[in-house]
Amino acid sequence: MEKQSITHAREVPNNRDRLYYLEQYTAGEAQQLVKSYITMDEAVGYKEAKKALAKKYGDPFKLAEAYMERVLQFPDIKSEDKDALSNFSLLLLECKNVMSNLKHLEELNHTRSIQQLMRKLPFELRDRWRTKTDFIQEDRQIEYKDFVKFVENQAKLLKNPTYGDIKDHHQPKPANKPRPRNNYRSFAVLEEAKSCLHCKGVHDILDCTKFNDISKDEKVKFIKENKLCFGCLGAGHMSKSCENRQKMQEVQQESPNISTLGQTNGGRSK
Repeated sequence: MEKQSITHAREVPNNRDRLYYLEQYTAGEAQQLVKSYITMDEAVGYKEAKKALAKKYGDPFKLAEAYMERVLQFPDIKSEDKDALSNFSLLLLECKNVMSNLKHLEELNHTRSIQQLMRKLPFELRDRWRTKTDFIQEDRQIEYKDFVKFVENQAKLLKNPTYGDIKDHHQPKPANKPRPRNNYRSFAVLEEAKSCLHCKGVHDILDCTKFNDISKDEKVKFIKENKLCFGCLGAGHMSKSCENRQKMQEVQQESPNISTLGQTNGGRSK
């Protein structure tokens, strides 16, 4: 910044204005240094301020070191952060141009320097860079300019107005929760249904006179064909897992016709 200020200050017509120009376009320690020469004669003040700035900030090694520090202190970039990647690309390019002019570009070509910069990229870009380096190393060593060009191309891809954004923008539909299933039909359900499985009448099969009038063998056949429980005449479970046996015992006392319905094949329940 100080070097650019000195260059533009030369276009200002007189030394007094040039000195004020330097003060306006510097900051921090550099600005305090320029202010110390404002009270001097205008013919001398600008020249001395310029010498002081060149001595303190014009050393090529210090300038190169300052740019390296800026690049290495750049924050890590998150995935798909196109603005951060674009800013990083511009800083890398600026550093490349400055270091080339200062003859300090070799410091950036060191493998360790490039590795430090690579770690600032998100994982998917580090993976792409690894693939690219494999091809480059077939012919020559990796250089800083290769990394600068790679980041520049990746930033350009993310900035593509048509196909740059590949993130999902639709909200996934919540998964339908399965309804809890009962492993048995309770008597409460049977009472609500009031639909007889045998005659289709508006009553429970336990109260069906037509069902009670048929023979025991016909009842067994009907129960098997309709896959009903021998314990409660409900559907959806077997008699051995029937949880309504206690209530059925009370029903069977009132309905002798089905009291021994489940006792077949030597007394085993079906």
